[in-house]
Parts: sequence; C-alpha cells; structure tokens
Amino acid sequence: MVWSEIAKIAASYGLNLENALVDGWFLAGMQIATFGGEFVKSFGEGARGILLRGAVATGKYVGNKITNDFGLGKELIDVGRIQNLVMYSVLMPHTVEQLENGDVKLSVFDCPFAPFAVLLSDPMACEMCVGYVRGAAKYVTEGKAGVFRVTHIPAGDERCDFFVRDGVPHGLTRYQIKANIPSQEYLSTLIQKDLRFVKENYLPKAFSNPKIVDQNASEEEKKNQALAYLIEIMSLVLRGLVMTESYSAYSILGKGISYRTAEGVGKAAADLMLAGFPPVVSGWNERFGLSNSEKRAEKAAVLYSTVMKLDGEIGDGWFEVSNCLWKNMVEEMLKDPAGYDMASLSESDKMEAMKCGCVSCDSCLKGLVGSNGIHVEQASCQADGKDRCRWVFK
Repeated sequence: MVWSEIAKIAASYGLNLENALVDGWFLAGMQIATFGGEFVKSFGEGARGILLRGAVATGKYVGNKITNDFGLGKELIDVGRIQNLVMYSVLMPHTVEQLENGDVKLSVFDCPFAPFAVLLSDPMACEMCVGYVRGAAKYVTEGKAGVFRVTHIPAGDERCDFFVRDGVPHGLTRYQIKANIPSQEYLSTLIQKDLRFVKENYLPKAFSNPKIVDQNASEEEKKNQALAYLIEIMSLVLRGLVMTESYSAYSILGKGISYRTAEGVGKAAADLMLAGFPPVVSGWNERFGLSNSEKRAEKAAVLYSTVMKLDGEIGDGWFEVSNCLWKNMVEEMLKDPAGYDMASLSESDKMEAMKCGCVSCDSCLKGLVGSNGIHVEQASCQADGKDRCRWVFK
C-alpha cells in the first residue's frame, strides 16, 4: 500500500494533509527537542558537537535532494532556495534575499520552535537549525561558505537572522535565553498563523511547478500533491535528524546510553502527541478518540504512517512499513561518510548505529498504539536486512 492510500484512510478519520503536516511537525519536533534536552542534561555543552554534526549531515542530504528535485545550481543564493523549502516544511515564516555584497540573508519570524526553547530554557533545537543551514551551505559551496546567526528570538529579538557568506569560516553561535514566556493568546494562534504563511506563500509556487504537482490535476489534487511533498521534506528534516543524531551518538557514546536516549525520546513524543500541548496542538486522544475506539491500534498506525510519510500497510492486528525514507537517507550518507561528517564504523557497528535511530521510531509507535493496554511487538526491521518493518498488536 502506497502512502497516498494510507493518507486517504487517515482523511476518513478527519486528518487532512494540512493537519498531517502540523502533527508531523509536532511529533517529530518533540523528538528533536527531547533528544537535545537529554544530551544536554548528560553532557552539558559537550552535547552541541553531537547535535551539530547530525544536523549538518541532514542539512546536506536534504539540500542534495531538493537540488536534484528542482534542478538548482551551486550559487550562494541556492543555499537560500534550499532553506526556503526546508523552512516551509517546518512551518517557519521567513524571508530569503541576496544582498548587494553577495551575502544571502535568511530571516525567521514567528518561529514555532522558539516558544519551546524559552519554555524549556534549552537552545539545542536552535543549534540544530544552525546546523541545517550549515549543511545546505556545505552541499552548495563544498564547504567554502560560512554561516552566521546575528539575532535570536529566544534571546528577545524579533527575528532570527542568518547570513551565508562566501569564503569565510562559520561564525560562533552563542545562546542566551532571555525572552519572556509567550502569552497563551500568542501560543493559541501561532501554529495556524505559521500554517497560513505556508499556504499563502508555498502553495501558489508549488501549483505551477511540474516537479511537485501534475499540471493536469484538479486544484484539490494539486494541493494534496504539494502538501505531500512538503510532508516528505518535513519528515526528512525532523525525523531524519533523529536518525543522524542517533548514529552520531552511538559512534561517540556506544550502545547503552544512545539506545536508552533514543527509546526515551520516542516514547515522550508519543505521550505528547496523544495528550497534546495546549494551546499549541490538541492531542490525538481527544481528536480521534484513540482511547475508546475499536481498532484504535490500527487507527494510530494509520495516523503515524500518514504524518511521517511512510509507505506501508495496515491489517487486522499488524502494521508494516515497506519503504523507510529515514533508513534510505542514512544508507545513502554511509556511501560517503566523510562527506557527511559521519563516523566510519565496522559493518556490524554501522547496523547497530542505524538501529539506534530505529529504536526511537519503534518506541514512538509503541507509545501511540499501546497506550491503552495493547501490547505491541516489533517482529522485523529493515535495518536488520529484512524487506519490511513489521509490528504486531495483541
């Protein structure tokens, strides 16, 4: 079963693709926020190197994909063009411009991650944002351009301003969380405001782009195709980052602490998705009745597959993923580990390091499906060389 067929089932539950983009952003974004927080607790500033390495690798991979999808070039402005799509995919209102001196300026406002950085007093999500831009710059300029962030919303500024400059090293990034906790009124409208920005600025461009949508399709189908592409990019940017961060963590820290952290962040994100985070996002238990509906395990698997852009199939008491875009991403990176700043490991350790990222996926799905007394067991995983990832519900 391809993803579009699963998405239609989700639509019958009441999950349209606009909301799937938001839910995917929240579910994967909370894994990133939790992952960063756990490593900061354990290693303090030493965690930044692990997190930044994974973000640079992910940014480079996504930059390569977007460049191939759209036929972009290797000029400095192409860093901005890549980040333009990345920022749409993670609900960041932004502007991109090339200045008279040739620098590329990226400005982010009403960032959906900034309130969490302030609430948690944890800038690690911001560090990963810097890493994405560095990764795109590394791909486009082959490491010849530097990235600087000069303003920071959690520090009390109105915007986060990034500059990409040719021929210079990266600027140092310092974090000071000084902004006030946002008001309930601001938080209650933030995500819809950000989604409106995406719809008003991304969708018209996507509709006219034959690389994203079928130009002969109806307006509604064009919208669905455009949103499907954006959900895929979001899934790679956020959930894919969990995979690269987990790989980096395993290569530095070994199996024990990296596996425990990956398992914990998946479960924590599932709990937040089920309960919601009022007034930012309402939970799946409330919206879809997962706590009291029949076939709630299968319903949760459909929702998970839809918001994470996974090709799979759901049956009576089981869920399978036939094409995992995150595993595909890491495997592609490992063809050139030095180019992606990925550690070179033995074949057996490569598999274990990749599976560290799979642990967070497994624990997240088990948290979503098994929160109401249902036992979930993973029967197979593609990282072990199997054709499919398969979970059985009992």
